[in-house]
Amino acid sequence: MIAYGHIAPYRRFTLVCRDTLDPRFKTHLRHFAPANGIHEDPVTGTAHAVVAVYLDWLGLQPPGERVRYEGEQGHAMKRPGSVTVELLREGGAVTDVRIGGQGHIVARGKVRID
Repeated sequence: MIAYGHIAPYRRFTLVCRDTLDPRFKTHLRHFAPANGIHEDPVTGTAHAVVAVYLDWLGLQPPGERVRYEGEQGHAMKRPGSVTVELLREGGAVTDVRIGGQGHIVARGKVRID
């Protein structure tokens, strides 16, 4: 992926699968950003938002003005998590995507700016 990122203008890659490990979830994602120093991100809210719009564009989201579901991620890293995704439409066009979930502190630190 790093090599591909050098020949194309891409710095991040998201893989999506609608076959999930847990049937309560609608999507399973993996997100990589090696050019940014992130080999794999365990849970990426923005990736879930982009995938929601992409699946809608493909016609794979259910109809209605409001679509809400849960997506899973992080299992390959043994750091599983989930993201709540809400897709809003007006007149059939996506107007907003909202993401949510719970977070956990995995590190603490201080930054000093002089």
